[in-house]
Amino acid sequence: MKPSRLWLVTGERGAGKTRFSRRVAELARKAGWQVGGLISPAVFEGQDKIGIQLESLFSGEARPLAVKKAQPSFNRVLGEWHFDAQALAWGNGELTNALAAVKNQKQMELLVIDEIGPLEILRKEGWTAALPLLNSLVYRVGLVVIRPELVETARQLLPALQGTITLEPGMDTQAEASNWWEECTRE
Repeated sequence: MKPSRLWLVTGERGAGKTRFSRRVAELARKAGWQVGGLISPAVFEGQDKIGIQLESLFSGEARPLAVKKAQPSFNRVLGEWHFDAQALAWGNGELTNALAAVKNQKQMELLVIDEIGPLEILRKEGWTAALPLLNSLVYRVGLVVIRPELVETARQLLPALQGTITLEPGMDTQAEASNWWEECTRE
């Protein structure tokens, strides 16, 4: 198996980072790859983003992760978002279990972490298992979604980064993902 390669996916809000990551995961599964990680798609009500879902690429299970309006279990606040501490713990558990399982068996082929943000990078909270997992290099290809304002800090925390994929609003992220996947698997 080739050495691990870690790619940073960045772009402004609404650029399609999650759609890109999900499409790459679909293409990898279609190719027979073992896929794992976390995806965090937005939840909309009309045009308004009202929440964030958390989906495990390991198990397929999904849970509400964050909402704009405070609710009893959503007690971790970051800006306008209220995060569910139980969902954060569950996501961490998914990552920790994946690291243990992969170390005992074989290298994971695709690892996707969407996203590492201010909770992880600035507060050292949230998915604390993500950085050790990404730095463990127990995967063939890794994608980690990072906001543009945190890219430089992330580069210091993730020395294995090989490259950056920058998405722009209006891009066809499905086509970008397909093109990137073809290039990545050709190498």
